[in-house]
Amino acid sequence: MMRKQRIFKWFLTIAMLITGMLLGGPAIRAAADDTTATDEETLDIYTPAWHGKVPDTRPSISSQNPLNAPEGCILSTDLDKTKVSDSTTFGDIFSDPNVDSAVVKDKLLAYSSMANGMFLDPDVSLDNATLVDLNNVFDHTSMSTADAENVLTEKPVAYTKSPGHYYVVLPGQPNKYTAEITINQLNTSGETSDIATTTATSAYTTGLFTISAKYLVDDAFVINAGTGQEMTLTRIMDMDGSDYETFPVDVNQGPQTFTIVPQDQLLHATVNYKFADGTEAAPSAKLSGYAGLTTVSAKSPAISGYTPDQKEVAVAFAPAEKTYTVTYKANPTTTTTTESSASSSTADEATTFTPFKIYGKRALYTYKNATFKKNQRVSHYAQKAKAYAPIFEVVGTAKSTSGHLRYKLADGTYVTANADYVGALYWQGMYQKLYVTNPKGTNAYDGTSFAQATKQKHYRQGTALTVVKQTQVGQTTRYELTNGTYVTGNKQWVSPTKPRLVKQVKVKRTIRLYRDVNGSTFIKRIKPGKTLTVTGWDYSHGRNPKLSGTLRYRVAGGYITANRQFVVAN
Repeated sequence: MMRKQRIFKWFLTIAMLITGMLLGGPAIRAAADDTTATDEETLDIYTPAWHGKVPDTRPSISSQNPLNAPEGCILSTDLDKTKVSDSTTFGDIFSDPNVDSAVVKDKLLAYSSMANGMFLDPDVSLDNATLVDLNNVFDHTSMSTADAENVLTEKPVAYTKSPGHYYVVLPGQPNKYTAEITINQLNTSGETSDIATTTATSAYTTGLFTISAKYLVDDAFVINAGTGQEMTLTRIMDMDGSDYETFPVDVNQGPQTFTIVPQDQLLHATVNYKFADGTEAAPSAKLSGYAGLTTVSAKSPAISGYTPDQKEVAVAFAPAEKTYTVTYKANPTTTTTTESSASSSTADEATTFTPFKIYGKRALYTYKNATFKKNQRVSHYAQKAKAYAPIFEVVGTAKSTSGHLRYKLADGTYVTANADYVGALYWQGMYQKLYVTNPKGTNAYDGTSFAQATKQKHYRQGTALTVVKQTQVGQTTRYELTNGTYVTGNKQWVSPTKPRLVKQVKVKRTIRLYRDVNGSTFIKRIKPGKTLTVTGWDYSHGRNPKLSGTLRYRVAGGYITANRQFVVAN
């Protein structure tokens, strides 16, 4: 209990301190009082700018320092007789990480935003002296969401020449990106007026902009006036108990304008992406704006082997939602529509064809030639859950003698191009949310090149991920998250559609518990009436392309059936 009280006391102190200075009130001394004159053990919190720069001897604290901490620190506090060992972490000292980690993250990110030009409050001018002081303390460094999440695992380090005194250097990096950010507001007359223009800096391509909720009355929205993206707002409590909202900003995209739009003036438009036959080429883009907004341009997603009739669409907004359609046509190749050409002239296919990957949606066969005949089948693939669906590399196209489009595969065989049977392996659209669907979970990486060395975090199946940006890397899609890391856009791992998350099931009829998902190792029987906690889902025979597989629930000790005749979800 003492630790939990201490962390709230700490944050309340620094919040009151900063708020008092920002709003012109008297500076409030931190709870540790004058730590230069006490024998109490202390902990100093340095900003990321001080990595490798902390002195061996604890610096004295100037009476003129409004933060009541050594130079480079945002806080200094006494340890209340807490004993620090080699295994002690920041979280051990201040709180239970499972309870208060969100509080820690929100506060530290807010201070990093304030220090780097990503903060807006109607009661605080951008040239406020304390904002300047915070900027100096952070000294051109910043923190990401991932950095803030990792704070509680940081271990205090002892000053080698000041026994009993410890410090932690907050994780973060030197700033690399700069963008001019303009915030304006739409009034009841439909006119915009600028609120502020600030220079935002960040160590990461994505930073979090913190804005006072006083600007967002009556559930107003924030939109990117250049892309039509409705920004995802996350509310935090900060400073003197006032509400603030944060939203992600791509600091690597140059000047940007964000408009606060009242709910009753928000308008929408849709851009559909279709193939020439009318089937969906990519998920539709849902855009937001207001009457008179003319700066939104929707870029058409890249689809391997196809060219859109419009590279980007200039979008207008009206009370009656407008719909635009972009049509994708197959890139020309030298392959003719005859069977003989498809089978014997493959060497003449256009060298400009860019290979891409597809997955099987339904049971299908591969064939020796582009005109399908039963006696020329090569392999059969069963219909599988998306996580285990067969994957094929397309290296060309051809047509059967009757004109049906076929995909030529890397192994020289052919498969149907019918969108009911196959689809692009990677998501192409921009989504605000992605959900981890693969039974193994998925990893997030530092950058778009995925390797063990760049792995940052693992997300379990069912986790919801907030997306701020879509990036095309060759023929693959990557999605940037709010914490600056990237995840795959592979449909076998993530989906923009929220899955049905079953948390518990009640046994209706006697079932069996198996150690493995294929049901080959029996453990025990479970009688009717028993309630089981479900931790995930999987499918039997996942790697066997000949068998479809059956849905199973993962529970303590193994796997059970998901058949509704035997179990019912609570």
